[in-house]
Amino acid sequence: MSKSRLWANRSQWLARLKPVGQWLIVALVLFFLGRVLVLQWNEVRAIEWQIDVTILAGSYVLLGLVWLALVANWRWLMRRMGASLDFGVSWRIWFLSNIVRYIPGNIWQFLGMVYLCHQEGVAAATTLASIVLYQVVSVASGLALAGGVYLLIGQTSAASTPLRAQ
Repeated sequence: MSKSRLWANRSQWLARLKPVGQWLIVALVLFFLGRVLVLQWNEVRAIEWQIDVTILAGSYVLLGLVWLALVANWRWLMRRMGASLDFGVSWRIWFLSNIVRYIPGNIWQFLGMVYLCHQEGVAAATTLASIVLYQVVSVASGLALAGGVYLLIGQTSAASTPLRAQ
């Protein structure tokens, strides 16, 4: 069998396998989310649920704005590194790769981003570099924000808040 024919057969095989892989990933995510829910069911039942529709709607709006900012920032980093993805493609890559973060292992989200970006013609090294840089910027900005809050509120006030660790 010639090499080109072997490659064509491999491509056909992978094309048939792709939908199975997609369903397997969805099944794994649902399994692990369900597992966490089952293991923590007593804690979930113990919560006194009170839902304010206005606050819930406002939180969805704020969450959407945060997601827009996250994708826009990652897309900006990608552009600075020479990879041009339109916003819709960036959005799709960001959220499809984020779905698999619930599968244990901590690497699936990043591998998903590399894979999806590669399908859009972006080199793996560029995607990995953008991921690392994005994490560095996120941690640095979080530390700066935490430091600013600490300086404004101080240690004694922070210790009396209801959010302190028990």
